[in-house]
Amino acid sequence: PIPEMADAAAPTPAANLDTARTPARATDPVALGNQYKGEFTAFAEGLRLRSAQAQELLQQQLASGASQAESLKSTIQDVVQDKSDVQTPPSAVLPTFLWTTVLTLGASIGFFVGANVLGGLVHLFFGGFFISMAALVALPLYAYYTIKAKQAVAGSDVELRMFLLTYALGSGVLLGAGFNSTYFYSEPLAFLTPLTVSLVFAYGAPALGSARPSLLGASVGGALGLTLVVGLLTGALSTSYLFLSLLYAGIAALTLQSLFKFVKSDSESTHLYMLGYVVAYFYVKALTFFVMGSYVPYEAVEVPVESRK
Repeated sequence: PIPEMADAAAPTPAANLDTARTPARATDPVALGNQYKGEFTAFAEGLRLRSAQAQELLQQQLASGASQAESLKSTIQDVVQDKSDVQTPPSAVLPTFLWTTVLTLGASIGFFVGANVLGGLVHLFFGGFFISMAALVALPLYAYYTIKAKQAVAGSDVELRMFLLTYALGSGVLLGAGFNSTYFYSEPLAFLTPLTVSLVFAYGAPALGSARPSLLGASVGGALGLTLVVGLLTGALSTSYLFLSLLYAGIAALTLQSLFKFVKSDSESTHLYMLGYVVAYFYVKALTFFVMGSYVPYEAVEVPVESRK
């Protein structure tokens, strides 16, 4: 028998399912207005809730940041004010500052190349603000997290030191390019400071013992004295030279105090202390060049003819 037309026209279960999934559409403007009003109300309430959650999260982050800043401040105060006898073996200080000497020399060479050779090329692609942010913020953070990641998987000492050297060279080039149009009267050889510290701990530590004032005075004081003598002999001694020499000595003192505080054996990794020294060197150099540098070349001061008689 032929099926009846009514049965053929009956909706299938699939058709019923599609109909159930499709929301009913209002055809009355008033009903649509009420619908939109409800949707806007729900949307505004969602925004209010998300805003309240974001505000609460921000307050928590600020409180956490303030707590961390206070903890960091307390730690720095403890490090600087500690006057107890030193428990850190010289065999941990020597390689740290000796490789820091290599890093500082590499950073200085990179800075020179960036300022005098590659500065114009770098400025073709990047502006000064980008260069400063990259050299002073982005690259130090990248280096820090890279070292932490390599230490987590037991990266070798050679691998970490070579990475630090690459970072020092690259950041030096970038920072030097940022100051390629800045003239500076004179500056000390930055690598003399960590080199002197490493030599003191290599040859003078047994005689100096574990007294912290003696170790700091001989190493940091000796480094500052040598830097000033070199400046005097070369005729480079100036306000900027003296200022940078003092800041370099301060970086060395803070690094030593940190090593004395947290490193108790020569088997502990000190790569982050090397990184901290180089980053501080870049900040000090950038600050000094920015404050004391000039966009006009320094001219030789000529003595008047009358004063020569």
